[in-house]
Amino acid sequence: MSKKLARKPLIEAIFELRWELKDSKFGGARDPNYQLLVGRFFDRVQPKYPYYQRMTPDLIPEEVLGGVIQHRFKKGENQYPLIQLGAGVLTINSTEDYVWDDFKTTVLEVTRIFYDAYPRRDNLEINSLSLRYIDVVDVNFEEIGLYDFLQKKLKINLSLNESLFEETNLDPEPLALKLNLMFKCVKPKGFMSFNLFKGQHNQKDAIIWDYAISSQGSDLPNLPQEAETWLDETHEVSHNWFFSLIEGDLLEGFK
Repeated sequence: MSKKLARKPLIEAIFELRWELKDSKFGGARDPNYQLLVGRFFDRVQPKYPYYQRMTPDLIPEEVLGGVIQHRFKKGENQYPLIQLGAGVLTINSTEDYVWDDFKTTVLEVTRIFYDAYPRRDNLEINSLSLRYIDVVDVNFEEIGLYDFLQKKLKINLSLNESLFEETNLDPEPLALKLNLMFKCVKPKGFMSFNLFKGQHNQKDAIIWDYAISSQGSDLPNLPQEAETWLDETHEVSHNWFFSLIEGDLLEGFK
């Protein structure tokens, strides 16, 4: 985030913009402006992001690819940020290179390019905006139980009544965990989804969590004019949530 962590747990930061597709007479949905958008968008991003990848075969009908990433743009083959475009979806992705100020600048730049490249802006209907972070921490569950880790390291108190395990021949320590929560967000208007699960990272046991601030429908800002305000407000919520979640031993380990 804006605080520099020497060993940040970030796997990926993702900005996503989605827009409305129109029903097609052939079934499915499509954007009649999409093919022209791709060419105009390519011309505008290519000077700064010259490395291009086509992600889907040319012969697949557009009607079955709504919301699917089809084009990728990078500065180099193994470089980030990653710009991704599909019918109805635009994303900007960052990994180890993530620094908020740089990421925000890229998002604003690419969003402006998208609006400039879209052929008929009066036909453009934005569905949603989201800013998402995916984090991971390796955990030795032979040294600390899952419930204890959540409570002591992540401020999450999760437990089941002991009576459930009496005379049931069940071990109370969970083998798997998947938690999903959603909260209303006041500023920016929208909601935050928080997901946490027990998984694997680099062939080690780990706790992985992701959280996304999203705005949809009437909660959307006026784009592109209010994009920066939305990003600042969204980042503030994400930043405070992240550092409140890891405050203590985890934060010290990431410094």
